[in-house]
Amino acid sequence: ATWPEYTQLAKALAALGVVDVITSDDGRKWRMPPGEYDYVGSLNAVQVREMCQGAAATTGKRHAVFVTNALERAWIGLDLV
Repeated sequence: ATWPEYTQLAKALAALGVVDVITSDDGRKWRMPPGEYDYVGSLNAVQVREMCQGAAATTGKRHAVFVTNALERAWIGLDLV
């Protein structure tokens, strides 16, 4: 994907509450790698997949969506927002 395509996808996802920034326990915000997104809410994984598939379809490009349910996360090397 090109950068403008990622930008278009990020905007479509953000409108649905799916973002590329995560918040640590201390309140700091971190930018996820390109193509990685986060959703916090009441939808289940299948509902989130369908929501994200709809957003990805707006790019007009071939796409794949993989959704997981995370109970705990750890990271290193992400940029502080």
